[in-house]
Amino acid sequence: MRTAILLLTLAALSSSLSAQSSVGEFYQKFKKQEAVTNFKLPGWLVWIGTGLVYNSIKDEETRTWLRLSRKMGKIRLLQSENSNSITKEDLSNFVGGLKANNGYDDLVYVRNEDTDLNIMIREGSKGRLKELLVVGSDDGETIFLSAKTRLRMKDINEVLDHYLKELGWKEKAKAKKLPQA
Repeated sequence: MRTAILLLTLAALSSSLSAQSSVGEFYQKFKKQEAVTNFKLPGWLVWIGTGLVYNSIKDEETRTWLRLSRKMGKIRLLQSENSNSITKEDLSNFVGGLKANNGYDDLVYVRNEDTDLNIMIREGSKGRLKELLVVGSDDGETIFLSAKTRLRMKDINEVLDHYLKELGWKEKAKAKKLPQA
């Protein structure tokens, strides 16, 4: 009886492992496709590069971006100008698998006619984001950006607030409570 349970458990685990697709597997699968540009930047290089530039910059906004960049790790980029290389079906299967099996959550999702943009995060410990993933397609062009990170949601909110203010979007004024009659 134990042997049968063990075999069933192993079969279930092996089928679930083959159904999962990770970010690394997706990158490896498509990086050598025709008409695909790929780029991988190690985390230590990001950290050193931003640290070297930081002291020579006087603009406070740029320094803020550099401080946030130091919290980034390994960055992977895939870009395809040909829809035959990475299809929308490939992207939707990949994104669905990440949400179902790998603990990714939507941060931003935009869909408009031929355009899809999905920004997803995977949370780590102590309120930090473990990974930031941007997957998008527009009129046959595909973009995939994956970054290991130590960012906090607070950092992302600060960036969003900054750009919303630049766009002239204002927060809704809080409604005042009227005294009851």
